[in-house]
Amino acid sequence: SRSSAASDVYKRQVINTVSTLSREGAKVRLAYCQSEDGPKSGEALLEHYGLEGEIEIMPMPVKSIGLSGVTGRSLVKLSHPAQAVMRAVSKDTDLIFSRNIPAVVMGNLARRPVVYDTYRPWPSQYRSMAFFFRNLFRSKYMLGAFFHSAHAMESFADAGISSDKLRVAHNGYNESFFDKPLSTREARQAIGMD
Repeated sequence: SRSSAASDVYKRQVINTVSTLSREGAKVRLAYCQSEDGPKSGEALLEHYGLEGEIEIMPMPVKSIGLSGVTGRSLVKLSHPAQAVMRAVSKDTDLIFSRNIPAVVMGNLARRPVVYDTYRPWPSQYRSMAFFFRNLFRSKYMLGAFFHSAHAMESFADAGISSDKLRVAHNGYNESFFDKPLSTREARQAIGMD
Protein backbone atom coordinates (compact mmCIF):
# COMPACT_ATOMS: atom_id res chain seq x y z
CA SER A 1 0.00 0.00 0.00
CA ARG A 2 1.05 3.56 -0.62
CA SER A 3 2.58 5.40 2.35
CA SER A 4 0.74 8.46 3.63
CA ALA A 5 3.65 10.71 2.58
CA ALA A 6 3.65 9.27 -0.96
CA SER A 7 -0.14 9.50 -1.07
CA ASP A 8 0.00 13.16 -0.05
CA VAL A 9 2.58 13.93 -2.76
CA TYR A 10 0.37 12.17 -5.33
CA LYS A 11 -2.70 14.15 -4.20
CA ARG A 12 -0.72 17.41 -4.31
CA GLN A 13 0.38 16.67 -7.89
CA VAL A 14 -3.22 16.03 -8.98
CA ILE A 15 -4.59 19.08 -7.16
CA ASN A 16 -1.75 21.26 -8.50
CA THR A 17 -2.59 20.12 -12.07
CA VAL A 18 -6.28 20.86 -11.53
CA SER A 19 -5.48 24.27 -10.07
CA THR A 20 -3.19 25.12 -13.01
CA LEU A 21 -5.81 24.06 -15.58
CA SER A 22 -8.33 26.28 -13.80
CA ARG A 23 -6.01 29.28 -13.73
CA GLU A 24 -5.43 28.79 -17.47
CA GLY A 25 -9.17 29.14 -18.10
CA ALA A 26 -10.47 25.56 -18.10
CA LYS A 27 -13.71 24.86 -16.26
CA VAL A 28 -12.63 22.00 -14.01
CA ARG A 29 -14.72 19.38 -12.23
CA LEU A 30 -12.81 17.01 -10.00
CA ALA A 31 -14.25 13.65 -8.98
CA TYR A 32 -12.71 13.36 -5.56
CA CYS A 33 -12.83 10.40 -3.16
CA GLN A 34 -12.95 11.81 0.31
CA SER A 35 -13.52 10.90 3.90
CA GLU A 36 -16.38 12.39 5.89
CA ASP A 37 -14.10 15.13 7.26
CA GLY A 38 -12.57 16.02 3.85
CA PRO A 39 -12.99 19.40 2.09
CA LYS A 40 -16.59 19.86 0.91
CA SER A 41 -16.01 22.42 -1.86
CA GLY A 42 -13.47 23.18 -4.55
CA GLU A 43 -12.56 26.37 -2.73
CA ALA A 44 -11.94 24.46 0.53
CA LEU A 45 -9.89 21.82 -1.29
CA LEU A 46 -7.64 24.41 -2.97
CA GLU A 47 -7.29 26.30 0.30
CA HIS A 48 -6.32 23.06 2.08
CA TYR A 49 -3.43 22.64 -0.39
CA GLY A 50 -2.55 26.35 -0.48
CA LEU A 51 -3.49 26.78 -4.15
CA GLU A 52 -5.58 29.18 -6.20
CA GLY A 53 -8.09 28.62 -8.96
CA GLU A 54 -11.72 27.71 -9.34
CA ILE A 55 -12.86 24.11 -9.40
CA GLU A 56 -16.06 22.22 -8.81
CA ILE A 57 -15.67 19.03 -6.88
CA MET A 58 -17.89 16.04 -7.32
CA PRO A 59 -17.31 14.39 -3.94
CA MET A 60 -17.44 10.64 -3.83
CA PRO A 61 -17.65 9.51 -0.21
CA VAL A 62 -15.42 6.56 0.57
CA LYS A 63 -17.66 3.73 1.69
CA SER A 64 -16.84 0.23 2.77
CA ILE A 65 -18.26 -2.43 0.49
CA GLY A 66 -18.12 -5.08 3.20
CA LEU A 67 -15.28 -7.03 1.66
CA SER A 68 -11.68 -7.01 2.76
CA GLY A 69 -8.40 -8.17 1.30
CA VAL A 70 -7.49 -8.20 -2.37
CA THR A 71 -11.07 -8.74 -3.57
CA GLY A 72 -12.46 -5.79 -1.59
CA ARG A 73 -9.59 -3.49 -2.59
CA SER A 74 -9.94 -4.50 -6.26
CA LEU A 75 -13.66 -3.77 -6.27
CA VAL A 76 -13.10 -0.37 -4.65
CA LYS A 77 -10.37 0.43 -7.21
CA LEU A 78 -12.89 -0.28 -9.98
CA SER A 79 -15.95 1.29 -8.35
CA HIS A 80 -14.38 4.72 -7.79
CA PRO A 81 -13.40 5.34 -11.44
CA ALA A 82 -16.79 3.97 -12.55
CA GLN A 83 -18.54 6.47 -10.26
CA ALA A 84 -16.28 9.29 -11.45
CA VAL A 85 -16.92 8.59 -15.14
CA MET A 86 -20.68 8.21 -14.60
CA ARG A 87 -20.74 11.58 -12.83
CA ALA A 88 -18.67 13.16 -15.59
CA VAL A 89 -21.06 11.79 -18.24
CA SER A 90 -24.11 12.99 -16.29
CA LYS A 91 -22.60 16.50 -16.12
CA ASP A 92 -21.87 16.41 -19.89
CA THR A 93 -18.15 16.86 -19.27
CA ASP A 94 -16.11 17.75 -22.38
CA LEU A 95 -12.96 15.83 -21.44
CA ILE A 96 -11.87 13.21 -18.93
CA PHE A 97 -8.28 13.77 -17.74
CA SER A 98 -7.08 10.99 -15.46
CA ARG A 99 -4.10 9.15 -14.03
CA ASN A 100 -6.30 6.15 -13.38
CA ILE A 101 -6.26 3.40 -16.04
CA PRO A 102 -9.78 2.09 -15.25
CA ALA A 103 -11.15 5.66 -15.51
CA VAL A 104 -9.43 6.08 -18.89
CA VAL A 105 -10.91 2.80 -20.15
CA MET A 106 -14.37 3.65 -18.81
CA GLY A 107 -14.20 7.14 -20.32
CA ASN A 108 -13.48 5.56 -23.70
CA LEU A 109 -16.37 3.12 -23.25
CA ALA A 110 -18.61 6.08 -22.38
CA ARG A 111 -17.50 7.74 -25.64
CA ARG A 112 -15.96 10.74 -23.97
CA PRO A 113 -12.67 12.32 -25.04
CA VAL A 114 -9.94 11.15 -22.67
CA VAL A 115 -6.39 12.24 -21.85
CA TYR A 116 -4.18 9.99 -19.73
CA ASP A 117 -1.51 11.36 -17.38
CA THR A 118 1.19 9.04 -16.07
CA TYR A 119 4.76 8.77 -14.88
CA ARG A 120 4.89 5.00 -15.46
CA PRO A 121 6.56 3.36 -18.49
CA TRP A 122 3.91 0.62 -18.39
CA PRO A 123 4.67 -1.10 -21.74
CA SER A 124 8.35 -1.58 -20.89
CA GLN A 125 7.63 -2.55 -17.28
CA TYR A 126 5.02 -5.13 -18.27
CA ARG A 127 5.31 -6.26 -21.89
CA SER A 128 1.75 -7.62 -21.84
CA MET A 129 0.48 -4.06 -21.38
CA ALA A 130 1.90 -2.96 -24.75
CA PHE A 131 -0.95 -4.73 -26.57
CA PHE A 132 -3.50 -3.24 -24.15
CA PHE A 133 -2.26 0.34 -24.60
CA ARG A 134 -1.87 0.02 -28.39
CA ASN A 135 -5.53 -0.93 -28.63
CA LEU A 136 -6.64 1.71 -26.13
CA PHE A 137 -4.84 4.47 -28.06
CA ARG A 138 -6.51 3.41 -31.32
CA SER A 139 -9.81 4.67 -29.96
CA LYS A 140 -10.96 7.97 -31.45
CA TYR A 141 -11.88 9.02 -27.90
CA MET A 142 -8.32 8.53 -26.64
CA LEU A 143 -6.88 11.95 -27.45
CA GLY A 144 -3.46 11.31 -25.98
CA ALA A 145 -1.28 11.15 -22.92
CA PHE A 146 1.06 13.32 -20.88
CA PHE A 147 4.15 11.79 -19.36
CA HIS A 148 6.36 13.10 -16.59
CA SER A 149 9.52 11.93 -18.37
CA ALA A 150 10.83 11.18 -21.85
CA HIS A 151 11.64 7.66 -20.61
CA ALA A 152 7.96 6.93 -19.87
CA MET A 153 6.81 8.48 -23.15
CA GLU A 154 9.34 6.45 -25.16
CA SER A 155 8.02 3.27 -23.56
CA PHE A 156 4.60 3.99 -25.12
CA ALA A 157 6.12 5.05 -28.47
CA ASP A 158 8.22 1.85 -28.54
CA ALA A 159 4.97 -0.10 -28.00
CA GLY A 160 3.70 1.27 -31.31
CA ILE A 161 1.59 4.20 -30.16
CA SER A 162 1.64 7.22 -32.46
CA SER A 163 3.97 9.94 -31.20
CA ASP A 164 1.26 12.45 -32.21
CA LYS A 165 -0.67 11.34 -29.12
CA LEU A 166 2.27 11.46 -26.68
CA ARG A 167 3.75 14.49 -24.89
CA VAL A 168 6.15 15.05 -22.02
CA ALA A 169 4.88 17.53 -19.41
CA HIS A 170 7.16 17.50 -16.39
CA ASN A 171 5.62 17.94 -12.98
CA GLY A 172 5.97 21.46 -11.73
CA TYR A 173 6.37 22.41 -8.14
CA ASN A 174 5.18 25.10 -5.82
CA GLU A 175 8.00 26.68 -3.79
CA SER A 176 5.64 27.36 -0.90
CA PHE A 177 5.40 23.58 -0.23
CA PHE A 178 9.07 23.47 0.68
CA ASP A 179 10.68 24.68 3.85
CA LYS A 180 13.34 27.33 3.63
CA PRO A 181 16.70 25.53 3.25
CA LEU A 182 18.60 25.05 6.47
CA SER A 183 22.13 26.26 6.91
CA THR A 184 24.75 23.56 7.49
CA ARG A 185 24.79 24.43 11.18
CA GLU A 186 20.95 24.28 11.46
CA ALA A 187 20.85 20.94 9.62
CA ARG A 188 23.49 19.43 11.88
CA GLN A 189 21.62 20.63 14.96
CA ALA A 190 18.33 19.23 13.64
CA ILE A 191 19.78 15.70 13.52
CA GLY A 192 21.82 15.97 16.72
CA MET A 193 25.27 16.41 15.18
CA ASP A 194 26.08 19.75 16.77
